[in-house]
Amino acid sequence: MARLVLFLSLLLTTLATPLLAQTADEDRGYLQALLEDNLSGAGREVRITGFAGALSSQATIAELTIADRDGIWLTLRDVTLDWTRTALLRGRVEVNRLTAREITVARAPIAEEPLSPDMAEATPFRLPELPVSVNIGEISAETLTLGAPLLGEEVALRLLGRLSLGSGEGAAEIEVTRLDGRGAVSLNASFVNATQVLALDLSLQEDAGGIAATLLQLPDRPALSLGISGTAPLNDYTADIRLASDGTPRLTGEVTIRDAEAEGVTAKTFGATISGDLTPLFAADYRPFFGTESALKLTGTRQPNGALEIADFTLSAAQVTLSGALSLDAAGWPQRFRLTGELGDGDSRVRLPISGPAIHIRGATIDAAFDAALGDRWRARLGLTGFERPDIGLATATLSGRGALERTAPRGVTALVEFDLAGLRVDDPALAEAVGTELSGLASLDFTEDRPLVLRALRLVSGAAQLSGNGRIAALAEGFPVSGTATLEAPNLARFAALSGQTIAGAAKATIAGSGSLLGGDFDITLDAETDQLAVGIAQVDPLIASAGTLSMAARRDTTGIALDRLQIENDVIRATASGRLSGESGALSLAARLTDLALSDPRLSGPAEISSNVAWQTGGDVTLTGLDAALMGSRLRANATLSPEVEGLPLSGELRAEISDLTRFSAVAGLPLRGALDLTLDGKAKDRGQDVEISATLDGRNLGTGIADLDKLIAGQLSLRADGARRVDGIEIGTLRLETPQLALSAGSPNPDAPVDFNIRLANLGLFAPDFAGPVTATGRATLSGALAERVAVTLSAEGPGGTTAQVSGDIVDHGARLDLSASGALPLALANSYIRPNAIQGTARYDLRINGAPDLPAVSGSISTSDTRIALPATGLTVETLSGTATLGQSRVQTDFTAQMRDGGQIRVTGPVGLTPGFTGDLSVGLDGLVLSDQLIYTTTVNGNIGVNGPLTGGARISGALTLEETNIRIPSGLGAASVSLPDLQHRNEPAAVRTTRERAGLIQTETAGRARPYALNLSINAPNRIFVRGRGLDAELGGSLRLAGTTDAVAPDGFFELIRGRIDILGQRLTMTEGRITMQGSLDPYLRFVATTDAGDVAVQVIVEGVASAPEVRFASDPDLPQEEVVSRLIFGRGLDNISAFQAAQMASAVATLSGNSNGDVVGKLRGAIGLSDLDVTQTEDGGTEVSAGAYISDKVYTEVTADSEGKQRINLNFDLSDSVTLKGGASNDGSSGVGVFFERDY
Repeated sequence: MARLVLFLSLLLTTLATPLLAQTADEDRGYLQALLEDNLSGAGREVRITGFAGALSSQATIAELTIADRDGIWLTLRDVTLDWTRTALLRGRVEVNRLTAREITVARAPIAEEPLSPDMAEATPFRLPELPVSVNIGEISAETLTLGAPLLGEEVALRLLGRLSLGSGEGAAEIEVTRLDGRGAVSLNASFVNATQVLALDLSLQEDAGGIAATLLQLPDRPALSLGISGTAPLNDYTADIRLASDGTPRLTGEVTIRDAEAEGVTAKTFGATISGDLTPLFAADYRPFFGTESALKLTGTRQPNGALEIADFTLSAAQVTLSGALSLDAAGWPQRFRLTGELGDGDSRVRLPISGPAIHIRGATIDAAFDAALGDRWRARLGLTGFERPDIGLATATLSGRGALERTAPRGVTALVEFDLAGLRVDDPALAEAVGTELSGLASLDFTEDRPLVLRALRLVSGAAQLSGNGRIAALAEGFPVSGTATLEAPNLARFAALSGQTIAGAAKATIAGSGSLLGGDFDITLDAETDQLAVGIAQVDPLIASAGTLSMAARRDTTGIALDRLQIENDVIRATASGRLSGESGALSLAARLTDLALSDPRLSGPAEISSNVAWQTGGDVTLTGLDAALMGSRLRANATLSPEVEGLPLSGELRAEISDLTRFSAVAGLPLRGALDLTLDGKAKDRGQDVEISATLDGRNLGTGIADLDKLIAGQLSLRADGARRVDGIEIGTLRLETPQLALSAGSPNPDAPVDFNIRLANLGLFAPDFAGPVTATGRATLSGALAERVAVTLSAEGPGGTTAQVSGDIVDHGARLDLSASGALPLALANSYIRPNAIQGTARYDLRINGAPDLPAVSGSISTSDTRIALPATGLTVETLSGTATLGQSRVQTDFTAQMRDGGQIRVTGPVGLTPGFTGDLSVGLDGLVLSDQLIYTTTVNGNIGVNGPLTGGARISGALTLEETNIRIPSGLGAASVSLPDLQHRNEPAAVRTTRERAGLIQTETAGRARPYALNLSINAPNRIFVRGRGLDAELGGSLRLAGTTDAVAPDGFFELIRGRIDILGQRLTMTEGRITMQGSLDPYLRFVATTDAGDVAVQVIVEGVASAPEVRFASDPDLPQEEVVSRLIFGRGLDNISAFQAAQMASAVATLSGNSNGDVVGKLRGAIGLSDLDVTQTEDGGTEVSAGAYISDKVYTEVTADSEGKQRINLNFDLSDSVTLKGGASNDGSSGVGVFFERDY
């Protein structure tokens, strides 16, 4: 507040003359603005309201506030200044009364006083010599409020005092009293420059919890009493100091200033003696450090020439002792010094009285000495043990220094400073890994007056990492010019990875040398670095920087600008260079780089790469990119560009040329088997900050290929593209667009920017994509672009093609396709889909009349699609739709279906009902079957009637329900002899020609995986067939009837019910057996599961013939009671006697019977028969007519083999083979139909 009062008084003096020139109406606005502007400053904003009476002897201010960046911190209200204006003519500021009703200090202000070099200079104490004297008769504040942020609670005070300053004299009487009566502060002080008399009487008395105790953060906030008093000339002055808390003296002492004469010279002696028990004034953790007695003693002398002598300095407490002496000559250079001290005992932990995180040490020592009388050498040593803080610790630390101090002109000092840290602990893991546990270093300094400071040597060592250097720094007046060299060696960069937040490894050594000015900003530096096995954890970069490499740079800055004379990076695989210059007038930069093999960075690339370019800049001119030239993978890219930053709209122009001679090399990058060659030219310019752009492009392709079959058909051969267009502020312009290939021609353009775009498209031969529809497809139309970015495109299109293909499209495309309003009508041959649905096929025409209004999705489509006389073949199911007719009506996010299909094999299917067009495609379909004939031509044939409902999401999870009735159904059990095809389940096709694979795909022999499997459909079907289910084949003839209910899902059918035997029999080699059991069930497929049992007696043995399994491959078993081997059971069933009592021909007949019943040679039974009767060969096969043939053979001798063959038609034949040698055989044979033959055969195995 004293500073504010002084400033207001000085302001009244300086403004006296302009005030006299103002009128009463003008004084408030002028002076108020002047005061605000002059009182405000950096980080301080002063605002005054209600200012009146500037030209009278009594001025008032309603409110004055001072704010910093956080807001108002000081407020004065109802300020009154009662002063004598005429006193200004006598050179005096006479203020009778300066009062404020209320002063509020809400918090402490934010200090933002800028640093200044003047702060480095010390000045002796003197009162300011003012151009006028200031006298304030009364200064008061009824209420002075200190906010809670200052003291922890709000405190209200009263202020009363007077001030005077002028002619080298000053006096102040101030009394501050708490309004709650809990304390007061009084100050009565004066000083006269002429007599050097200083009078000081300061008294502070506060109850517990007072302001001083709160500000000092004393434990328990005790009551305080402080007194400082003394009145005397400064040549014999003593001030007593007294401090007590809670009524107990804590600190007493005195400060003295005396004149001492010696040899006619008067010097000032000074001294201070202060002691007491300070422990109650500190927190409990700090009290062991001070103990019950702390003392400070200081005596010294100051000579008139400025020489200083501190004869004795002693500081002592329980855990610290410090003593020393100091002698400085008139120039401030040491004549001698001595400082010794200890802290702690070296064993016990001691907490230091420092705020913040707790700091403990076990011991510390200091010892420093110099005496010019003994020589010019000085020394110092500091030792520390057991340093601990929560985030850092040190086992031991030493800092030592030694050198010489030259006191004669030119004065100077040399120093060698060494330090050693051991047992370093850092809680931050990243920092701990970087610095390690040991750190040491040294610095050698040499300073001489009026000469640069020389750093002769600097070395820091942490593990294997080391920093070394030397240099010099000149005087501040010269701008702190510096020069030197520094070298950093880091053989293991990985230790710095965590600290940098970046994966890094390898070794590096860098040396920087040069000179410059810290304040002027000029420099001339060089940098040379070496790296080895460098890595940064980026797969594309690490292979490029792993080999041993170098970095070299030379740069300088002077009054003409910055020059990059050299920047070069080089290793075994990469070399990059740069050079340039930048000034206030112009700039230029040249770049060049070469990489030996792109595959090191990306395995999809290959071969060397080179790039070079130049960038230039001119004040008031253009920034230009010229000579950009890149070569890689057999391709070349060249570009130039110009930017005009000083011109409104930042106009930009440029050109790009690309020549790609072999696209194959880019296949891995594109993920496609590219081929061919491309030439691209692109020219453009822009203005209005990119809002107005013109582009012209030319592209020529030769023998292009992408591996996308349909696209390659269009772009094969020569491709030519020419285009030019523009984007204006108010719209898009398409001048010319022309694309030509042997198969495709597209042209578009408009004669002027405001005209619509007319386009023509022609596909030379649709047969490329649909072999059944050879011929051209043409389309013509017009597009009108609206909006700044063609947000709306009105389009009309007419197209026609082979097979009656027609299309008429008109409407709008909005927001680049986000919304459509289009109508489309025409006809489309359905056979166009055959190439995508093979081996299925469709033939017919679909007529459509559709409209889409909204987002491009099915729910936005309305209209109808119809077809008639359409034929569909589904080979995998054996079904063929002879005639399909119907209509699909779209609207309101669904399609209403009504289709009727006449089947080739008989019957009709009708499908009606709606299907939703939103994801899930929920349907409510009714399927009617009327006399539908189902057959697989081999196993079954049936006629089905009934109705089925399909309800729910058709993409998965729908429900199939309904009732079906089967009319006459025939199930044929195939003989199984002579399969129609051979299956090789583990056959692998290697180096398969494309044509073969296409054939297998069309035949459905290649299974393709889908992205995800749909949910199965739920089943609730009933199948009724009361009779007329006939099962025939392999000697079986049976009729069954019954019903089934199919539940579960299409993935896991759960049948309930069966078809039961009505009547039936089995015929085997003239024996007819009546069936006693028969049943057909379904087990999740259309291949029924059979079980038939026939029983008869063969002498004393009860025989059962059991046929069981799926209808396509049932198994036959023979059982008996008592239990006999199967071949024995068959022998007794057919011949009425055991196996050991039948002839070879009877065995052949028996084998034929078994084969007929089982449908194959039944190797197990036949094999046992062959062994039982001693034959070398016994085989059952099928004749060309479907009959059964049995052959039996045996060796008569080593070289003679005979064979007898008989079939089910009664034909018999005997063959005889005689081996004349290993390669020559004589063969002959005769049959019962009279035919015979003989021959000689030559055979050799290779």
